[in-house]
Amino acid sequence: MTFSVYVEAGQSNQPNCVKISFGAAVRAVELHQNIGKTNHKLWPNCVAASFICCMEGKIMKKKVAVIMGSDSDLPVVKGAIGTLKSFGIPVEVHVMSAHRTPEQACAFARVARKNGFGAIIAAAGKAAHLAGVLAAHTALPVIGIPIKSSTLDGLDALLATVQMPKGIPVATVAIDGADN
Repeated sequence: MTFSVYVEAGQSNQPNCVKISFGAAVRAVELHQNIGKTNHKLWPNCVAASFICCMEGKIMKKKVAVIMGSDSDLPVVKGAIGTLKSFGIPVEVHVMSAHRTPEQACAFARVARKNGFGAIIAAAGKAAHLAGVLAAHTALPVIGIPIKSSTLDGLDALLATVQMPKGIPVATVAIDGADN
């Protein structure tokens, strides 16, 4: 798992954003736990992170939402759930559709950060608008998993997930590439 997260480190209301790899963040937290000091050079005055936070001397992990357009996507999505759990990242799994339950999906995305999420993973097949709809309603990172269906072997889902307009970013893994 080698995507990037943003760690906001700094004083008061003016954080400095530093882009680091997820693996580096995990290693830094492990080192931090071994040292047991909040103000170690790797985490000076750590205010927040997309997945990992140090607050008042404690290390807290933000949870990741894994959202499927249909419960039939679960066999593929299990790969993402397993990878996140292997890193000790709390996961919540939901079924919401950009087409069948759009209001529910939009409402979830709007309050995801407030509800303790650090990122959203969205899996959908065919038209695959779920990741884009969620990204349009949150500033959290959204990762799309295009699901292979009988139609076009998942190419339709891949293109629907990758071809996002400017300002609505969705990181995308390979077709059925949930393990990544």
